[in-house]
Amino acid sequence: MVAELLRLKGRSLLNGFRRPANQVVGSAVLLVLALVGILRLASTASTVTFFDGEIVGRVIVVAGAEATLAALLLPAMFSRMQLLEPRAFVGYGIRSPVLAGILLLVTLLGPALLLIPLVLLPVLAWRDFPDAGSLPLIGAPLLLMQLLLLLRIGSAIGSALRDRPRARGWVRVLGAVVLLGGLLVLLALVLPRVVLLADGRSLAPLGSVAHVLLPLHAGLLADLLAGSPLASLWGAPALAVAGAGDPRAAIWIGVAVVALLTVVWWALVAGALRPTRRLHLNRVDRVPGWFRAMPPTPAGAVAARSFIYWVRDPRYLVVFGVLPLLLVFSALAFWVGGVPASIAAFVPLPLMVLVLAWSTIHNDIAYDSTAVWSHLSAQTRGVHDRLGRIWPVLFFGILLIAVGTPITVWVQGDLASLPAVLGINVALLLGGLGVGSGLSSRFPYPAPRPGDGPFTYPQASGGAAGGAAQGASFLLTVLVASPAIAATVIWVLGVAGPWPLVALVAGVVSGGLALVIGVRAGGRIFDRRGPELLAFTMQN
Repeated sequence: MVAELLRLKGRSLLNGFRRPANQVVGSAVLLVLALVGILRLASTASTVTFFDGEIVGRVIVVAGAEATLAALLLPAMFSRMQLLEPRAFVGYGIRSPVLAGILLLVTLLGPALLLIPLVLLPVLAWRDFPDAGSLPLIGAPLLLMQLLLLLRIGSAIGSALRDRPRARGWVRVLGAVVLLGGLLVLLALVLPRVVLLADGRSLAPLGSVAHVLLPLHAGLLADLLAGSPLASLWGAPALAVAGAGDPRAAIWIGVAVVALLTVVWWALVAGALRPTRRLHLNRVDRVPGWFRAMPPTPAGAVAARSFIYWVRDPRYLVVFGVLPLLLVFSALAFWVGGVPASIAAFVPLPLMVLVLAWSTIHNDIAYDSTAVWSHLSAQTRGVHDRLGRIWPVLFFGILLIAVGTPITVWVQGDLASLPAVLGINVALLLGGLGVGSGLSSRFPYPAPRPGDGPFTYPQASGGAAGGAAQGASFLLTVLVASPAIAATVIWVLGVAGPWPLVALVAGVVSGGLALVIGVRAGGRIFDRRGPELLAFTMQN
């Protein structure tokens, strides 16, 4: 069995070279660089006797902690599958403890073989320090075991994250931050000594870099890591040389860490060997796409369908293309007209929010016409239909306001304008959603069908009614925001008083009332006019 596993591992490694030539060359270059780096570190470790034991121990501790973190994080960040999946051995009757041990040893057949000279570097570095004794030799096999276990566990994590791109992205970001932080600590520890010992002060310009890294307190961090589970095996000889701790306790901490990692690795292998009938299947995992992200309610189901339209349908995507044009053209018009920035800054963001809130909601029955029959057949309440359709616009509108408000206030030049800007935009967003939710149920008009281009108008009657519905919904939305707009104009004219706060309160109150009234009224109209709406969607 062992011979068969070795042959399988060798075949897996050879299959790795059956790739495009550029990938094979890149992998070979990385292996050569890793080998050259190990040899360079070995030569450096052999010539550190002119340093004192304190700095040698700190460098080994920090570099070892970095190597330990890299053994776990790099496979978790970049590995998509394990070379030998434990589940591939389900039918061979191999017990999980035996299989876990064999897979761990087989890991050495490959690039992981470079771990052996890596764990022997402390032995070279401490050979001329009698106080270190045999601790480097005792720690070397434990370090090799620890790094192998971390590689396997990290590879298992990376394989599990293969179908979870969002979680994988977070792991990559956090892993990069942690590893970069470790490198900065190592640089802060080594750079001052290198600058001081350089011949002829040739590296003196790097002194400013070393000064910038001083707040990291690299020496203190190294002393803390020396007795921690992360680097106790790396730091045991340093504790013995410095006489600042108990090296035996550090060794036993390292043994406990290796034992814990062994149990974790065995649990992963045992879990992979479980029969599929014993695996718990969560119903949520079988729900596709946006429906998984939304609440399991009627309004959540409608919202999921609406989000799909907003991120895929060209009729909706054209709105996102219009918004930047509104910003550019309005800014250009005010610049040509010589309008002061303190006044012109108030216009572009409300204009974009108004178009976003008004664009499709005022006729969403026609835009999402294929959903009306399913909502009616499922006896979906009208208020749930109205609520679900406004979620995407509310979400994107909040993002637009969150990004645009600080920019608007900065261009306007007065922080006191912040409440007024928020009041106007909140009123336009909520008011547009409320007005559109009510009018779309009562006055739908023909619109481009799903799958058509955004500028394709259907050959159907009702053009005059459509123009009236568009104009009425637009004017009513502006009317909802008029109290906030009026308070802002009064403040811009220099009238004393808390007018920005009045604009904020007025905008939130008027917009909130419009949203509540519009959703409830639109829901009742949808319930009452269900057959008429179904007939309209079938004809148009």
